[in-house]
Amino acid sequence: FRLNLLVSSAMGWTGTSLAAFAGPCIAFVVAIAAFSSAFEGDFVFDDTYAIVQNADANPASPWWSIWRNDFWGFALASEYSHKSYRPLTILSFRVQVYLADGRLDEQTAAAMHWVNVI
Repeated sequence: FRLNLLVSSAMGWTGTSLAAFAGPCIAFVVAIAAFSSAFEGDFVFDDTYAIVQNADANPASPWWSIWRNDFWGFALASEYSHKSYRPLTILSFRVQVYLADGRLDEQTAAAMHWVNVI
């Protein structure tokens, strides 16, 4: 307890700011624990449609298509689209696939799961 007070006062933290820092740290640890089983393995469930089969997540496709298509890669005007518009999510997938040199293997899936949990 004394060490905590000493560190808190030396760093200029008050009880309020220490609590404000502790909350996000606890949430981070809980998130990591809850999703720890997803950190190893391949693309599963909707990953296949949202990342592997979605041309917008592939850096080889035109980058502007993420602004015209839904989350699943269908044109927003299409009858197949359910109008789930999340371009920043698809952009993050696209950047991650680019950083993996376009590989969509288990290693890439694990890295993407880590990034998306964090």
